[in-house]
Amino acid sequence: MATVLVLQRLANLNLVGLVTTSAVLTAVIGLAAQESLKDLFAGIELQLDPPFREGDWISVGEENGTVESLHLMNTRLRRRDGSTVNLPNNTVADNPMRRFSQHEPVGNRFEIALGYEIPPARARQLLLRVMADNTLVLIDPPPEVLILSYEDSLIRYELQGYQRGASEGDRLRWRSELLEQIWYALERQGWELPYPVRELKRRQTPRDPAHPTGVDASLTAELLRRNWLFAQLDQEQVMRLAPEVRCLRFGSGETIVGEGEGEEGDALFQVVDGEVEVFKADGSPLGRSVAVLGRDQIFGEMTVCTGEPRTATVRSRGECVLLEVERDDFMPLVEDDAGVLDALAAIVGQRRSELEKLSSPDAARRQTSILARMRDLFGIQVE
Repeated sequence: MATVLVLQRLANLNLVGLVTTSAVLTAVIGLAAQESLKDLFAGIELQLDPPFREGDWISVGEENGTVESLHLMNTRLRRRDGSTVNLPNNTVADNPMRRFSQHEPVGNRFEIALGYEIPPARARQLLLRVMADNTLVLIDPPPEVLILSYEDSLIRYELQGYQRGASEGDRLRWRSELLEQIWYALERQGWELPYPVRELKRRQTPRDPAHPTGVDASLTAELLRRNWLFAQLDQEQVMRLAPEVRCLRFGSGETIVGEGEGEEGDALFQVVDGEVEVFKADGSPLGRSVAVLGRDQIFGEMTVCTGEPRTATVRSRGECVLLEVERDDFMPLVEDDAGVLDALAAIVGQRRSELEKLSSPDAARRQTSILARMRDLFGIQVE
């Protein structure tokens, strides 16, 4: 303004029109660039005090994804389908944001409905056991199962747990795996997901060939005689045992038996179809893999015969079908013929001696010890 006044008085030059035009031009440019300036200053703010880091999962408005990069003008997200989206930094700064860090436990929850024929306490126990056995579910913070509501034909539950991995895909896979394992756990207990009350006739769905209820006693007896433990029993004894045996189906990654002092079991298992993997504890979350068992192989025989705690954790590799033989299933055979224990002790002792490569005297002592424990466990008195 001083320059304009001096030039007008000394040089008789009128620059008022030029200044006025420049002010209008400046205002037009400022208005046109205000959104870009907002993004620029928002980007500087996010750079100085970032509310997220690269690799975190965020949700802003209708957009969500994993943060790939933060620039002065925009923030780039990678969506679950692999595409990328550039969000203006002003939008990121001005809208409420949800954030999951890739280095911290990520909470996840979903609902499931079960029928009234399942007592709520047992339903919560089953759902908690499935979550505890799943290696993707963190034990700290611990998972929870809450009863949400009683509805017309069902009880609605909410499962809450934590996982590693903040992306939408990680959370969907976590939920999908749990839902799959819950289905198998319900089937093993003879429970089903609820049908609407208005249904007058229960819908009969065809069973697939691998369904456990398709295994009758004669087929069970034939399957039992394929493994080394029951092959020594005569046909009549196996036929008496077969109706008491349960046939169970497990989904991928389920824990069948667990290792530890508190994991005392009274059942052994024979693989009918599929494979299971044996793990030994070594301080890692999953443990060290030591063996893979396939068709007709058994595990858990020492626990049944001697009452020892489980010494390994066994998990399913893909879908598998197992025969479960409980200790009580042997009682009718033992009561009729105590020699059955002698035969089983000799077979188990020989098998253990071969695996541990014991010498003949040590093997004989092992067999005697197993027989003594079996007699005590089954309540057989020797005169």
